[in-house]
Amino acid sequence: MQLPPTIKTLDSAVKIDKKTTANLEVTLFDRLVKYVEGNKYKKLLDIQYRMNEEIMQFPSQELYEGKLQAFKDNASISLVDLPNVERDDDTELKCIWMDTQGGDFQEQMNEDENNSKFNEYEAALVNQHLKKLTSLQVAPQDIGVISPYNAQVSLLKRIINNPAVEISTVDGFQGREKEVIIISLVRSNSSNEIGFLKERRRMNVAMTRPKRQLYVVGDLELLSGSTEYLKHWCQTVEAHYDIRYPEIEY
Repeated sequence: MQLPPTIKTLDSAVKIDKKTTANLEVTLFDRLVKYVEGNKYKKLLDIQYRMNEEIMQFPSQELYEGKLQAFKDNASISLVDLPNVERDDDTELKCIWMDTQGGDFQEQMNEDENNSKFNEYEAALVNQHLKKLTSLQVAPQDIGVISPYNAQVSLLKRIINNPAVEISTVDGFQGREKEVIIISLVRSNSSNEIGFLKERRRMNVAMTRPKRQLYVVGDLELLSGSTEYLKHWCQTVEAHYDIRYPEIEY
């Protein structure tokens, strides 16, 4: 499940009705399936060759009816299997969630980037984990950092300041992969607004970029009270991820 086309206009004041927007967001593949009765020929490629089983578990259950399987050589891979990487919880664990719920460090808005959201506290936590990984000899070029928000990507680039670490939006990372992906979800507010996080396809792309470790920084409480998809992800997190709480001076 991939992202739809990006809708752009030359004039930000141009209004597009919901019906037109819905049509524009249909992918070329989906159009072909619809107009040439492609469902007769569509087939799920049920073996994936990228990620280990723990990372794969939720996308498989939620989006592929549990039919997705990990190739046998990838099923149990972790960061500690890479050359020269030191053994530690941070390299052995495959799914980690840094939970920012209940904190006083809520999202902010950048008016210079079309009101895009950012979260300075999350950025500090991302940098903290990145430094720990590199101290354990994980190569910077094997690490990807992604966020749904342009303003957060800009902030992360300033803070991390390492050209070997690829930092991008979720959309920019589509079709890509890294040994470890760190996701900054950004949203944390008292009004229960989740913005881009409600887009199931975008979240699926985000969580399926890593091969060996998925590290998520986000407000678990906020997400658990939102869409059914995110509620189910939170249930998987609580059952199978290593959940941590921040220990950082900010």
